[in-house]
Amino acid sequence: SRHTLAGRNLMWGGVLMGVGIASMHYTGMAAMQTSPPIQNDALLFVGSIVIAISASLTALWIAFTLRTDSVWMIYAKYAAAIIMGIAITGMHYTAMAAARFAPDTVCLTGPLVDNSWVAGTIALVTFMILSGTRILSLFDARMASETARMAQSLQKAYADLKYMVLHDSLTQLPNRL
Repeated sequence: SRHTLAGRNLMWGGVLMGVGIASMHYTGMAAMQTSPPIQNDALLFVGSIVIAISASLTALWIAFTLRTDSVWMIYAKYAAAIIMGIAITGMHYTAMAAARFAPDTVCLTGPLVDNSWVAGTIALVTFMILSGTRILSLFDARMASETARMAQSLQKAYADLKYMVLHDSLTQLPNRL
């Protein structure tokens, strides 16, 4: 929402977003109850987090830099979204490469979890979140349009008032310097 982007704010935003992406992945991996437990390669673990943060920084920078409403900027916004997708998938695949499963690994939650209702629940929640985001986006666009209309009306009222102060009401000739 600001006119300029401080490097510190960009860095914090990228780190927060990258750590959030990594947290989602590693929380899901930690929820997998296996015997023996999953081990992670330290270098790939750190690499996955670096990928998430750096791609998030790039996507945020592009999204901030290219936020005008010209036609070709829409494609640039798509590019920022694709880079964000690369951040998520790159982090995920690198993190999965870091996961070391022993050859005799057994999932301990297999009989307890029915995957069909889990998938349906995730799909439903995702749909609800996306629908809510769309509704809020439409509301935000409407409010921005209303705000612009009110600002224009206020600007016209100011111009009319200024004209009335500086001109005679009967002759319309300037009467003040």
